[in-house]
Order: sequence, then structure tokens, then C-alpha cells
Amino acid sequence: MAGRIRRPSPAMIVACIALAVALGGVGYAATVLPANSVGALQLKPNAVNSSKVLNGSLLRADFKASQVPASPAGAAGPKGDPGAPATALWAIVHADGSIDSPGGSAGVTANFKTGTGEYRIQFTRSVASCAIVVTPALGMRTVAAANQKLSESLAETDVLVTEVDVDKGQGADGGFYIAAFC
Repeated sequence: MAGRIRRPSPAMIVACIALAVALGGVGYAATVLPANSVGALQLKPNAVNSSKVLNGSLLRADFKASQVPASPAGAAGPKGDPGAPATALWAIVHADGSIDSPGGSAGVTANFKTGTGEYRIQFTRSVASCAIVVTPALGMRTVAAANQKLSESLAETDVLVTEVDVDKGQGADGGFYIAAFC
């Protein structure tokens, strides 16, 4: 009975139906759905992972900035011109109020010792918007502080410096360094 066709098994029938449905769905999607109609909103979380993406197919724009490793450093450029000094307003002041010389100041026109541990420094320009840094001289056990607006009579070019002995808690004469960073 070689000419007789055997009836398909139930498993074969189910497999053929499944194949027809699967191919029919792909055909439907290819012919009926508009282009680019399936996007991020239709995808379930973690539906696309590394195994489903072709290596080398993604661009830098497809990643967050924190996910892309830094590129190798490029060649060094030409050396630039030197910049301006950080400050042109500074002085080295001794305990008696005198300025260290020679070369002990720049941008200071005058200084006055107004009392024990109190000094008034006059700069050549306004220091109203500058950061004033005062440091006690080496070996001094004093704390120095600058005040630009202690009184209304103080000009924008003036800074008052007060030094206090850390052991006695009172004004003390001592040398200090002062600089204005504008």
C-alpha cells in the first residue's frame, strides 16, 4: 500500500496551525501596521537587552553621558601665554606697622599702626569686592583678621587688621602678611 497517504497526527496539525498563525502575524504587521508605529511605549521593560542588539550598531547618541567611557586623550596643544599674577595687592607688615623693604609690598600706598594689634592698610585701588587674606608672620602666636567696613569713615581702599594673642586673648602687636585677591 505504497500509494496511500497517511493521515497527519494531531501534533502535526497543531504545529501547522501554530506556523500559520505565526507567519500570519508577521505578514499582518508587515502589511497593515504603519512604519515606526511600534516604539518605546509598546515595549515591555527589559524587552531589549544586549543579546538582542547587534554589536557595533548603536551610536554614542543612543547612550546617557555617564554610560559612555571617555575617549583617549588627544595630543597636547601649544603652550599658552603666562597669565596675570593672582594678586598685585599685598604687603609684609612688621609689628611696628612698617612695611618690609625692599620689595615688601605691591599696590599699598600707606599703612598706619592705630593701636595695640590694630593696623590700617591703604591700597592703591578699591578692595571693596576683593577677598582679603591676612596671615600672621612665622613664629607669631596671633590670629589676624581683616575688616573692610568697620566704620563709615573707612574708604574702599582701606582695610583694618586686628591681631589677637591666642594665649592671652587680647590685642597683640605682631607682623603679618596681607593680600587682596580681586
